[in-house]
Amino acid sequence: KLCSELAEQVLADLYAVDDAWESVYAGMFVATTVARTKPDLATAAFDKSMRIQRDRFYGRFGPSLVAIEPIRLALRALAGLLPGGQHTANDLDRMSDMISRLPSARLRCLMHSELAVWCRIAERTDLCRSIVDRYVMPDLNNVKDPSLLADCVCASAAALFASNASTAHAHFRRLIPGRIDTA
Repeated sequence: KLCSELAEQVLADLYAVDDAWESVYAGMFVATTVARTKPDLATAAFDKSMRIQRDRFYGRFGPSLVAIEPIRLALRALAGLLPGGQHTANDLDRMSDMISRLPSARLRCLMHSELAVWCRIAERTDLCRSIVDRYVMPDLNNVKDPSLLADCVCASAAALFASNASTAHAHFRRLIPGRIDTA
């Protein structure tokens, strides 16, 4: 009974999961876990997972890492150009545009934050602040789910501190108890 109650709760909250592949995976896990005891619930979980996959990925299959890893590679290449000033404003804009297209607020916060931290390491505090203000802060301000907000704040904690410590502390106060230490 407890297992099926938990499965029903997970199924009800699948759309709250920020990363689409994680929500599809969770739905499939529920479907396989309760298939023998609750076939109707398993069918509903499978159908909902397929709907999420179709709605968020337009029916395409494949891991989201295929999109993320090339961006990470380009980000690290750009980071190598920052200290010597060999980058252009266009390089930063193109990188930020690529990151902004990611479907996950958590991933956008993480990747924009990594770019901001690389700028700070290259002693370009102005660029660090600009990236945090233009990209990280809007994502954080648009997240309504407390758990997702905690993940996004944790993912962007280094950039928040590098940009403005008081802003970082203000976001930490918004976290779910117990997540502040993680950030």
